[in-house]
Amino acid sequence: MIKDLDVKLRVTRDMKRLQQKDVAEKLNISRTSMSSYETGDVTPTVETLLLLANFYNVSLDYLCGNEKEMSVVTEGLTESQISAMQVIADEYRKANNDIK
Repeated sequence: MIKDLDVKLRVTRDMKRLQQKDVAEKLNISRTSMSSYETGDVTPTVETLLLLANFYNVSLDYLCGNEKEMSVVTEGLTESQISAMQVIADEYRKANNDIK
C-alpha cells in the first residue's frame, strides 16, 4: 500500500475537473478499478501508476509519496505559458496565505 495514493489520485483528478469514468475511458481501465484506486481498496500496478502519472502530468514520485508537492510538467509549453503558470501559482499561494 502506498501512503495517501488514494487521496492524491482523487485530488489530482478533481483538479483536472474529470470524472472517474473519463479517466477510465482514456486509460482503457474500468471505472470500478478507478474507484478502487481512489478509495484505497486496491493499489494500482506499476504499469497503471505510470499511465496515471503521465495522464495527470505528475511525477511517479509524487504519486508514490517520494515528493511532498505536486510538480507540473512544462514540457511543450512556451516560456510565456510557463511564466503565466508561475503568476497563477504565486497568486494562489498569496490568496491562501491571506486566508490563514
